[in-house]
Amino acid sequence: MIQNGLFPDYFTFPSLFKSSCGNLSVGKQLHSHCVKFGLSLDSYIHNTLMYMYSNCGSLVSASTLFDQMVEKTVVFWATMIGANAQWGSASEAVELFQRMEYESVKPNDL
Repeated sequence: MIQNGLFPDYFTFPSLFKSSCGNLSVGKQLHSHCVKFGLSLDSYIHNTLMYMYSNCGSLVSASTLFDQMVEKTVVFWATMIGANAQWGSASEAVELFQRMEYESVKPNDL
């Protein structure tokens, strides 16, 4: 795509991150390209990055991205709580939920 002069945008990267789930090496390369194109701070892209890292089993990378967010919506919290629950870190998932409540982010039913 890039070799043909077409450049990814805010819509391209989330799809790429979702399709690379399970392959951490590919995910890291896509993350690098996302940063190079200046798109990594977009909230939707940031959340799909967290999702990609968590699905690849890299909770440390997902947590690092989560901690970098200044304004964390319920979607970001849900991604991290779900990631920790998925990988057997139930105590961390509960701790995140408690932090979310402490920071006055209200859970939803979606």
